[in-house]
Amino acid sequence: MYTSADESLRLRASRHTRNYVLATCLVALFGGVYERFSFGVWSGFMVFAFAVPLVLGVLPWAVNASRERPALPSRAARQLWNAGTAVLTVGCLFRGILEIYGTASALETVYWVAGPVLLLLSALKAVSGRKRPEQLETALR
Repeated sequence: MYTSADESLRLRASRHTRNYVLATCLVALFGGVYERFSFGVWSGFMVFAFAVPLVLGVLPWAVNASRERPALPSRAARQLWNAGTAVLTVGCLFRGILEIYGTASALETVYWVAGPVLLLLSALKAVSGRKRPEQLETALR
């Protein structure tokens, strides 16, 4: 009975991993193309923007998918985590674009505040919303 639930959770975790791998590749491609056409000017934020979805998305979900009993946080916790990761990724890209252009903006601080707040809310939601294995089986049916 637990086997089918575990396989379903493993499949879901694998899908999340795949989606984050795709996002990481797209961000790396965008950064590479932007750097290619920036006339020799580069930014560390642009070059390493791909690391945000890699570290905050691919690694945790890959570890989770490889566990014997994968854990699946609540939908709200997953959406908050995805939003926090997206905000930090876009913040890196935005900061990189501004650095390449040679300017600065006070608006970029919003990304560095909102991203960690969303990640923290996600972690709090995941910890407070843990389900027992019996509840998890019923939720998956």
